[in-house]
Amino acid sequence: MNVMKRVNKEVAQLRAFTVHPGWAWALLAGVKKQEWRTFLPNPREGECAIHVSKSYTRAQWQREADSVKEWWRRKLPPYEELVENWCGKVVAICNYKASEEDWEDDAYGWHISKVRKLKKPFATKGALKLWRMSPEVTAQTMEAL
Repeated sequence: MNVMKRVNKEVAQLRAFTVHPGWAWALLAGVKKQEWRTFLPNPREGECAIHVSKSYTRAQWQREADSVKEWWRRKLPPYEELVENWCGKVVAICNYKASEEDWEDDAYGWHISKVRKLKKPFATKGALKLWRMSPEVTAQTMEAL
């Protein structure tokens, strides 16, 4: 399907969630299959973008690096690499599905699948929860696939 036709049809539908760089890396690496949030998304399932938070400390990186090593026996990229190449950027598109039955410690599990990395991540402002992307950012995201 032509990218512009797809953008025109989905311009009001493409949403995004913002995540810390270490967790974004784990999603793109295919080792993290679930995202835990304190809310259920609306809609409960669909396609969305993965946006990486702009602020990130070495202490956050260390906690995420330790978790990635313990849970998946993988090594997180260096702090400087994540900050330079990932922070504040849209990095991928994925499918998600959440349900009220899939929860733990006051958080709902979103099953993440079909993660597609953008050829060239780009900077944009993020937001809390599952946020709606502007038509321009949606178009830029679809063109970067």
